[in-house]
Amino acid sequence: MKSNLPLRVDQNTTLVDVKYGRTHSTYWYVVDKADQFDPQETARRVQSGVCANADNSSTMKKEGFSYEYHYRTKDGLALTDFQITSCE
Repeated sequence: MKSNLPLRVDQNTTLVDVKYGRTHSTYWYVVDKADQFDPQETARRVQSGVCANADNSSTMKKEGFSYEYHYRTKDGLALTDFQITSCE
């Protein structure tokens, strides 16, 4: 996946880095326009997407796997960080 980065995911967000580990995956995004970014809506949308995938849900439940997300401005200002550890 790293070979495809940076990857534009929507008109305001770019995936810039990803790290896969045995117990979790971490994703780093850059947001172009912070004033058009809603941290709560983003976390809700991402969790919904992760949990819609049966393999993800099963892996989190059986193996304690988690997904970690970091959103920053182009200047590196933190907009939100969150972790998904379950789908319940």
